[in-house]
Amino acid sequence: MEDFMSYVNFQRMNECIELLSTITKLPLGIMDCSGKLLCNRGIKGVIIDNLKTPLQESTLFSEYSLIPGENKRACFLPISTGKKVHAYLVSIISSEMKKDTIKKIKFLEYFRDFISYSLFYTTEQNDIKNQLNLIFETDTKLSEKNCLAYASKEKAFRLAYFDSLYSFMPNRNYLKLFGEEITHSSKPFILLYLDISGLKVIKDTLGYRTADTWLKRTMKKLMDSLSPDEKVFRWEEDAFIFIFGSTERTYIKNKAEVLLNIVEEPCEISDSKVKLSEHIGSVIYPEDSISFEELVRKACITVRTSQITGNRTLKYYDEKISEKIVEKLEIEKDIEKALAEKEFFLSYQPVFDAQNNLLYCFEALIRWKHPNKGIILPSEFIPTAEKTDFIERIGEWVIEEVFSKIQELGKLGYDNLKFSLNISVRQIGNRNFLEYIELCMKKYSVKPENIILEITETVMINNFSKDINEFFYRLKEMGFKIALDDFGSGYSSISYLKNIPFDIIKIDKIFIDKISEEGVEKLFIKTALAIGEKLGKQIIAEGVESEQQKKLLLLEGCRLLHGYIFSKPIKDGELLTYLDYSRKISKTAGCNP
Repeated sequence: MEDFMSYVNFQRMNECIELLSTITKLPLGIMDCSGKLLCNRGIKGVIIDNLKTPLQESTLFSEYSLIPGENKRACFLPISTGKKVHAYLVSIISSEMKKDTIKKIKFLEYFRDFISYSLFYTTEQNDIKNQLNLIFETDTKLSEKNCLAYASKEKAFRLAYFDSLYSFMPNRNYLKLFGEEITHSSKPFILLYLDISGLKVIKDTLGYRTADTWLKRTMKKLMDSLSPDEKVFRWEEDAFIFIFGSTERTYIKNKAEVLLNIVEEPCEISDSKVKLSEHIGSVIYPEDSISFEELVRKACITVRTSQITGNRTLKYYDEKISEKIVEKLEIEKDIEKALAEKEFFLSYQPVFDAQNNLLYCFEALIRWKHPNKGIILPSEFIPTAEKTDFIERIGEWVIEEVFSKIQELGKLGYDNLKFSLNISVRQIGNRNFLEYIELCMKKYSVKPENIILEITETVMINNFSKDINEFFYRLKEMGFKIALDDFGSGYSSISYLKNIPFDIIKIDKIFIDKISEEGVEKLFIKTALAIGEKLGKQIIAEGVESEQQKKLLLLEGCRLLHGYIFSKPIKDGELLTYLDYSRKISKTAGCNP
């Protein structure tokens, strides 16, 4: 079996068999699926060729084959990766099956997984011998107590170097050892980094059990898709690293497509359909680096490139593109620091009923006071945050700040104000979000009629589903108003406006900027206003900056406006002063239209 010998080191195989044979005092050998002995200690090759019962790949160690003409049996232990059986550990035992013999067989069964792991995932040249000696130490007695003790040590080894969810897949600890070995070799190889997107969303919406069931099935499929000389390791909770000896790009491209299809394949678990997306990046040794740690880092950067561009196909490392990705990774680190150091702050943009000169609401706008770069607008850091868990932490911080401000102003007599705030795609559909916002309402004594929750049109279209639609209806039942932000910036669809319970449609600033021209933009505004009237939606025009724009919008029937013509965003600490001043010049300040 040439392919078996090509990826299992002969010296390591012999070391493993020699040590096990010494301990058990049993004749042992490694046999391929055709019955050929690859190495042995005390087994005659001829007797294997004359087995009475043909060997099947499904044969378990507890099944035995009689050896014609001798008072002996041959027993087999499959050596496998996942469901694939590549060879067998074979031993010759007495047909009487004495108690001592059964103990010895049981002893080998304790090490079933370890033998497979050792032959398929080895590190240093004498690694197997060192690992087995570490487990057995100097005690070679085969008492049941010692067998259990040995099994416990073997289990500790597996816990350290193999995945806790799917025990046949090695983890990042083993990869580090494996990486050190293969980078000492002069042979080139390709490293693929596979990142699965949305696993946390599945855990939050469908539960950990569903997510783990999907992940375990997927890990098994990923392992089963590989050839014997190809390796996969679980690097992070939702990331895997593959090692391929072939550097032929067409072959790797096809392999990558197989891996991508495995992850994208819809799977039904407990009446829930699970489908995730992924991105994959690749680096070449020694072309991209001779350091294994650096190869992994560059592969991760390549994956981030794929995530940002939205391209699911295999990408190879590119130094020029990677410089931009490194900048984004630095932003991620800075965001984490900003959350800890409280560098984020809110400003509030007033929205007016311009026809009646009444304050309608305040839109909460997040800003970042970076210690070195100054004020950073959300367009520069929110897209990066949305690729990570930071967006949820930022979203929760915004909710707490806004609700706290409503409570503070309410105690000062401004208890009829409305505030609008954006929610992210990660919050949409998350059952924990609904529970969280209910807790915040109780904590700050905030009524839902004081809150408008906004979602951008692009996010809505790209993530629409039945579950998300139900999520919005649940928010409506709780009493919140829902606004569709940046309407017209994406691929607008009347069906979304009709089916999703939006109360407010906010026309994107790009159309307001050109309202004075007789073009598509003005026609779009007229159409949006007509749709709003027909469907019973309120319309807000964003970014009004001139008297001409204000006048034209009012003529078209759009009375809810915000922009610099009314006020620049008001800093948190100046909001009360602004309200007190407004109260002096207008008795209607803080009222609803």
